[in-house]
Amino acid sequence: MIHVYRLNESHQAEMAKLLPLEYMTDYVMDDTLSAYGMYINDELKGIALIFDEVVEVVLHYLYVDKGADYFLSYFIDSIAYDMYNKGAKKLIYHFLEGDDTELVKTLERCGFEDNRDKIAAFEFSIKQLSEIPLFNASSHNVISLEELDNIRLRNICTDIMEANEDIVDMPLNKNEYLANCSAVYMKEDKARGLLLLQRDKDGKLLIPYIFSNSTEPMAIVDMMKFTFNTAREQFDENESCRTYVVDPVLVKIVEKITMVSPRYRQNAVYDLSIMQRYIDAYNLNI
Repeated sequence: MIHVYRLNESHQAEMAKLLPLEYMTDYVMDDTLSAYGMYINDELKGIALIFDEVVEVVLHYLYVDKGADYFLSYFIDSIAYDMYNKGAKKLIYHFLEGDDTELVKTLERCGFEDNRDKIAAFEFSIKQLSEIPLFNASSHNVISLEELDNIRLRNICTDIMEANEDIVDMPLNKNEYLANCSAVYMKEDKARGLLLLQRDKDGKLLIPYIFSNSTEPMAIVDMMKFTFNTAREQFDENESCRTYVVDPVLVKIVEKITMVSPRYRQNAVYDLSIMQRYIDAYNLNI
């Protein structure tokens, strides 16, 4: 017999057998994550973690034991049916092009459609950038976020919000970032640009945000040089850093100065309106 259940805290011991540690930690620490399990003959054989949002449900993790993958489509449809009844319109899995190829192919066989969005991801190591002459030159008109006083910090946060580019929490909390490595571009005694560096939840270096309202074409380049030169004094040269960029002009700038080609984020999307067919078919058979 096959059953799909929404799991809760009482199932955590079983879940830990299927979930990698980092995903088990996500589930325990993040109240917005929900879990579904697929039981075959009363044994947990599949698990899914989802961010259960109102309209779009994000599939955070999916795993089915070998030998039980024949039932993957049933597992996904059971989750989709439950989400559709709660008002959701789409089930989405985010990935970077070239990643998770087998899982993506499986999702496509289950009815997901693959769409590329506008978010470009760059990943490079400190060693890679060390080999680029541009990054070995000193930066100009840049101070660290740690040095920026609260008045100027507040002012640039206001500029960012007025430009509708506040994709990170505003006002900024310096403690959430590596403030001594994060860069602020200064012009005429005002903060005109910002490049933030932090460690993500997996401990990897991440540039979550780049902003500039300066007319100086080298503002972003100078901020990147500052962050790189500060970071390489503190971290191992093999440390990798990732950044996500939306603006097409900024994508071209980052690609040119890092000499790294971007990978675009993609979405495998399952339109949940198809679930209405199952409801209609069920009603006809009553």
